[in-house]
Amino acid sequence: GKNPFKLIDDAYRLEWNMAWGGDGMIRMATYNYLKDKGFKPIDAGQMTAYFHGDYAMITPAARRIANRIFFTPSFKLAMGHLQANMIKSSVQIMRDAANLKKPSAKTKMLAKGALILYASQQAKDYMFKQWGFKKEASGFKYYKTVETDEGEKEIVIYNTDPGNVILRQVHRWTKWQDDPDRLGAIMNKAHWDLHPLGSLVYELAKNTDGENPIWNPFDKTGKWNDGHIIAKDILHHSIRKIVAMERMVEDYTATKGPKASYEALRNDMGKLHTYFISATSLAYLRQTKDQRKMRQLKNWERLYKKYFFIDQPKTDEEYQRRIDTFFRETNNILNEMFEHE
Repeated sequence: GKNPFKLIDDAYRLEWNMAWGGDGMIRMATYNYLKDKGFKPIDAGQMTAYFHGDYAMITPAARRIANRIFFTPSFKLAMGHLQANMIKSSVQIMRDAANLKKPSAKTKMLAKGALILYASQQAKDYMFKQWGFKKEASGFKYYKTVETDEGEKEIVIYNTDPGNVILRQVHRWTKWQDDPDRLGAIMNKAHWDLHPLGSLVYELAKNTDGENPIWNPFDKTGKWNDGHIIAKDILHHSIRKIVAMERMVEDYTATKGPKASYEALRNDMGKLHTYFISATSLAYLRQTKDQRKMRQLKNWERLYKKYFFIDQPKTDEEYQRRIDTFFRETNNILNEMFEHE
């Protein structure tokens, strides 16, 4: 038969050539557009690199350090830097107008880019609203309730295009400081940005893959059977994490997640819309809001008991502060559960 590794290599090279070939065509179109707008060739080239990811601005030493900690950070850094300067240029345009000063061509182009970016995010919000989705985070995260074989679920669309890099980071790093398990909160939010080895070590130490244990803590090590032995579960999880080829591990139960989510999306919206959405977005199923809040409430109670036991308050003031925090957060969760959307 055919060498499976050769097939994987061929598929990888095909995708690589398509991705970078398309990137080159887009860059060339941008370059020619800027030249038509009066930019000199060297300035047009620099602006093109800037708009599509100026990796040269990141020094090799900084890139090596970042790659050891994060997962493919160069693109996010480049896009984040670009979008931050788009915002800065928009402010500069208003300052120049107030001072009756003519802005530079670069400033105008970056400010124009900010307007286009904003318009595209608003158009995305409108499009998903027309499709029956509710907005969870403007520009990149939407959800709707659908019927599945397991009952009512919410299907979530998480859009990851280059235009919402800053939006995604701002949304991700807000409202985490009050979590009793702060390290866990940080790791959960940075899960997809960290180098796979770093997050793998944390997951194995905590015996958690998101919300589920990697292995059953009541299993006994020894014989290799039934897929429930700790050593096998650790090896299984580690291979999946490092190689990141989930679909090749046939007995990995979480592969049912992506399949089920796209099946639910296809049943609800049809093949054409599903294909259009999946080209630039991730889709996954989750519990409904009430189900999530009940789970959150139980988890909050569990964490409170855990930390009260392992780190008992030393003063009456500390004891009272913990009690107040517990009831405040409990009330917040309950209010969110019963509020009318």
